[in-house]
Amino acid sequence: MGTKRTTFVAMAAWLLAAGCSGSEGSVGAPGEAGADGLSTLVAAYPEAAGENCAEGGQRIAFGRDLNADGELAEEEIEGSTYVCNGTSGEDGESGARGEDGATSLIATSEEPPGGFCEFGGLRVDYGVDTSADGELDPDEITGTDYVCNGSDAPETLFEINDEPAGQNCAAGGQRVDAGRDLNRNSALDEAEIESTSFLCNGVHGDPGADGLNAGVLLTDEPAGVNCEWGGQRMDVGIDQNANGTLDEAEIEDTVYFCDNHQGVTLSTQPDLATVFNSPDHCYFYANNLMSGIWHRESNRIIRGHFDSPGYNSHLAETEGHSPWPANDTDATYNRLVHAPMTDVVVRSVNAQYPAQADSILVGSIDARGQLGGFEPAVFSDGFSGNCNLFSASPSEFLCFDGTRIRHYETTRGSAELTFVKNVALSSLPGNVCETHCYGGTFAWDGAYYYFASAGSSNVSRGYLAYDATGVLDSTHTASGNGTINATYFDWSVGRYAIYDGFGVRSGVSNYSWVGGGTDEDSQCYSAPSPYHANTH
Repeated sequence: MGTKRTTFVAMAAWLLAAGCSGSEGSVGAPGEAGADGLSTLVAAYPEAAGENCAEGGQRIAFGRDLNADGELAEEEIEGSTYVCNGTSGEDGESGARGEDGATSLIATSEEPPGGFCEFGGLRVDYGVDTSADGELDPDEITGTDYVCNGSDAPETLFEINDEPAGQNCAAGGQRVDAGRDLNRNSALDEAEIESTSFLCNGVHGDPGADGLNAGVLLTDEPAGVNCEWGGQRMDVGIDQNANGTLDEAEIEDTVYFCDNHQGVTLSTQPDLATVFNSPDHCYFYANNLMSGIWHRESNRIIRGHFDSPGYNSHLAETEGHSPWPANDTDATYNRLVHAPMTDVVVRSVNAQYPAQADSILVGSIDARGQLGGFEPAVFSDGFSGNCNLFSASPSEFLCFDGTRIRHYETTRGSAELTFVKNVALSSLPGNVCETHCYGGTFAWDGAYYYFASAGSSNVSRGYLAYDATGVLDSTHTASGNGTINATYFDWSVGRYAIYDGFGVRSGVSNYSWVGGGTDEDSQCYSAPSPYHANTH
């Protein structure tokens, strides 16, 4: 900005693998659908005899429908598992070998919104190809399951128990119960079971030898390479040594069901003197951007501009983005703050100046990082003053009106802001932004409020820290270069952020616009906060 200025499941999916020669189990009741989100698709393909299935079988591929075209494209496949045909038993000493059994088939089709899936999904039919024509005809269907669309929801739990020989499995097997942990006690209670399926043991051959049983092992997956926020790991294979346990050497395939990260919570006392020190990531733009957000779910950086309509949206940790806003350029987007627990985004249209209450807009952000649904804010307490600066908590919008910090609870899909409390500052910052402040935000990390000392000049990296009751705790100067014109804590990705309206502040990694440099406006982020823990 310089001298030219004039003024951040759980994929809730499970795979059913039925023993090829066992009896089919009864179909579990359809589960309650979650809210709108990206559809999970499943596709079945014949698998020739070979490395994956010695006797051939079915490959079950799954993934999210990223381009929303209703089809599972090759690049959308996130994992595959295999349902293999059983190996023929050896001939007994007496009796001739029986005829080969019919092949099991799976067919998938789109399920429209309705009784089985409130928001639509996928219908999975399975049965035996008695006509041997390679297709699952309607009269060959022996069971149907549904994979319903949804979004962030309680974690899906699985419970596997032995199933005795009987109506569900002629030769016994395993019962798989699945459902959402609605009371979040990390146990699948009886009332939470939404679907039950059976993995049946092969029936004794006549006169061949007993077949081997399929095995499934479910374990918790810690946060790491396979699941960024943790989840569950499902191993499948054949119990070759018939000991009733799926041993490490018997695992043929592994599928991960990953939890969905919603944000962070404060876990320990922050070090006030270092939270805004030399940044980890800095993003540069042409004059004159304002403070924005890092949306975790889409991993996109999203921010407004006070000279141009629309907003920037580009992948994080990449450069070559547009120097100017390129999204929704018929509307004005200035400063943006985000409450990740409700997916609410609050924006202003008053450039770098105080925002009148009746001009503040409340909207939402979807899983792809797209903004929409903005309506004028409705303050439950009838507030009609100015918000000089904006901030946010996991579920709140925060407004600094010049003397107090006003907390408002947000509601998913609603423009209503419900008053929670006022926090009066014991002493005011040197610049309360009653005229203008570049960036337009302050920070709240769950323990302290942080205000930049130089909201509209390039003279300082100083900031003031107030405790949760509004009492001034201390003042500090961040290390590194550049200026701090605005502070922010991004609850979606758990990073401290600063805005430099003069483009000098830089970090370990710097990302510029296409054809640009690192000498105009910048927004910089710390490494993930060590004082906060992930939530999901």
